[in-house]
Amino acid sequence: FETSIVAAVRNWYIDKGAAQSHYRVPATDASEISAGQGLFRMACASCHGTDGRNPTNIGKSMYPRVLDLGSPRVQRLSNPELFWVIKNGIRFSGMPGFGNTLSDDEIWQATYYVRSLGTAAREK
Repeated sequence: FETSIVAAVRNWYIDKGAAQSHYRVPATDASEISAGQGLFRMACASCHGTDGRNPTNIGKSMYPRVLDLGSPRVQRLSNPELFWVIKNGIRFSGMPGFGNTLSDDEIWQATYYVRSLGTAAREK
């Protein structure tokens, strides 16, 4: 019950935040995804794992647990929602916001990389 309530509130929070934000959405291509992978390894892999799909011990010890970024739960988010989460973080969780350390273009690159994790999962 607790998990479902928290998930509903989190989803509402992300949806509301992303809907109220106006972003310039750059085109995606292999170079953007590759740049996003490099940023991911520097900023995100310590919790989400180097592949984004297998959380590290740090990620496994968080509450709520760090998600598999290729999972349907994450991949259901739109690109603006993923961007918003990476930029702003998720309150009351271990997910920090990177808006103060990465530019919007870099956050889009990370967004495209996270999106590619779902594509990689479908290809296996």
